[in-house]
Formats: sequence, C-alpha cells, structure tokens
Amino acid sequence: MCYAFKTVRDQDGSLHKIQHRDFVKLLQNHKIIEKEDGFYYARDQVPLMIQAESGLKISLMRWDLIPSFYLAQEKLSYAEVQKKKVSKSINPFTKKSYGFSSYNARIETVQNLPTFRKPLMLGQRGIIPVIAFKEYPNSDEAPSDKKNQAYTLELDQVFYFACLYDIWYDKNNTAYFSCANITLSSSGNRVLEKIWHERVPALLNEDQALCWIDPKTPANIALKQCQALSDQHMSALPDAAKHKKSI
Repeated sequence: MCYAFKTVRDQDGSLHKIQHRDFVKLLQNHKIIEKEDGFYYARDQVPLMIQAESGLKISLMRWDLIPSFYLAQEKLSYAEVQKKKVSKSINPFTKKSYGFSSYNARIETVQNLPTFRKPLMLGQRGIIPVIAFKEYPNSDEAPSDKKNQAYTLELDQVFYFACLYDIWYDKNNTAYFSCANITLSSSGNRVLEKIWHERVPALLNEDQALCWIDPKTPANIALKQCQALSDQHMSALPDAAKHKKSI
C-alpha cells in the first residue's frame, strides 16, 4: 500500500492548480504542516482538491478515511474517534478490533465495502497532484533483505491520485473530513514487481482527473478512469536509509 506521497508545486511555490493566496492562507493558519522531506504520510492532514460550484478548491483532510457511520452512536470527540480508529482493542458488540486502516481503497472491493461504497456513489471524489510516492515490498515472496527497504517511486510528470472522502460528525455536530486513495494491482508493472510490491496507486492524467472529480460522473464511469499507469512513467529509487514500517 502507498504510505506516503509528494505533491507538486508551481513556480510560485503553491500547490499545483491552487491559487497562491489560498495556499499562503492555509500555511499562515497552520493548516498545512510542511515536512522536511516534502512527503505526506498516512494519517497526516493532506490537501485534497474537490470540485465546487466555483471550480477546484482545496480541502484539508485526514489521510485515513473515517466513514460517516463509524461509531456514530457513541457521540465521541474527534480526538476520541481518531484514537479508536488506530486501536487494537476489541469492540464487544462486533467482536472485531475497533481499529482499521483505510488510507488505501482497493478498486476490486471499493463498490462493495461500506467504508467506501457510499462516498463513491455520492460523488465524494477528489484528486491530489503527485510527483512521487513511497512503498515497501509487501509480496510474500519478497526476499527478507528487501522487506525493510523503503523505495521512492518517482514519476516523470504530474499525475493525480484518485481519492474518495467522507464526512464524520462529532458529538457537537462538527464536521471532519478524511480521505483514501484508490489502488490497483501492480501485476505487469515491471518497476513495482522488481521491488516486490503488489499494489500501485491509481494515477490519473488531466482528462481522467477531471472526469473522476466531477460529482456528476456516474460511479462506474469514474472507476473506469482508474487504469494502470505504464511503468515507463516511473522509476524506483531505494531510500538512503532502511526504515522500519511504522503504520
């Protein structure tokens, strides 16, 4: 699963396709946290572009989708629900763990899983311009010396993550937004296969991104935009130091 990505900056330093004054305002209000390596990681607040009546707008969302129905009857605070979302404790009613990760959404199951089906059908779709993303080998057949090696997948041009988002309400009826990106099988992608990784984010070109982000686009047509990107557009570089996966 993709666990980090780097966004694209325009010459004025703002996020790709976002007006500079809007980007500066987000920085000044400390709503965008800039990391030294330029990457956003799972459970960070990430800048998602969504279609509004006035055109594209940026909305900051937690990258680990919290479905609107999640513990909705418990009247929790946002801090409490975030803690539950990563908890390994067992819910006595469902007999399953409270916690689960949902920063990636598999295209094979996105129409069936309750977590993702509703946002997909409601047209709650967004995009993020990216120029690189990070992966760890996750194939069962991967050699042991490969499994702790992080790789950065660099793209040769701007592509867009295809994302779904949902809105969760706390006990005071305050809305919180979160998102997940669509992933595909990496079968046939020589770059991903070489680093023993079985999934790849859906990477859209400009036309595909515009179709995906339009809330009027039917779900089945939107999903058709999520085609596997040719491995000719990417290269894998091992990170300078090996990292232990922490998410």
